[in-house]
Amino acid sequence: MRFHRHAEAIGYIRIDQYVFASTNMTIPRYRLEKFNARWASEILQWAMSPEELFHWSADRSLPRGDPSIFLRWHSDPDIKPYALICNRQPVAYGELWLEWEERFAEIARLIVSPKHRRKGLATMLLEDLSSKANEAGYERVWVRVLPSNSAARTCYETAGFRQVPEAEQVRLNKGQRYEFIWLQRST
Repeated sequence: MRFHRHAEAIGYIRIDQYVFASTNMTIPRYRLEKFNARWASEILQWAMSPEELFHWSADRSLPRGDPSIFLRWHSDPDIKPYALICNRQPVAYGELWLEWEERFAEIARLIVSPKHRRKGLATMLLEDLSSKANEAGYERVWVRVLPSNSAARTCYETAGFRQVPEAEQVRLNKGQRYEFIWLQRST
């Protein structure tokens, strides 16, 4: 598994699926768990503005604070939701969408708790979800990002995702509600 350089720079080390601070401070331990509905309300609060909520969900009609949205999102059996957990609390959320026909996986709806941002957790979650895709037999992983979401795009590129060629962008955006920038990498 790759480990984000920023997390190393601020004193964290990764061993298997755990991260440890390399100093004498309290050691945060992170683990990937399947989504639990009791976390829904908390996770919804992580989007700090209507624009951030839109960047996360790509849905302008999403009701702010309505946890039932997770029921709708998770009704598709090919959507596998996960949370990165620290001290029994979710600190990041993301979904793995398994595209059986095209044999690729997509990582979607990635969001990190505001008080845990800028610690490399989004990259860690990308790595963990990519590993899950690899374990399920997928060789390519995709992410899509709205052009206005430069923070997410930078995160994806830092994690090794590269924008696909223009012709592939056009094909992937056909039928989409919004134009996305598509990036991929091998697992």
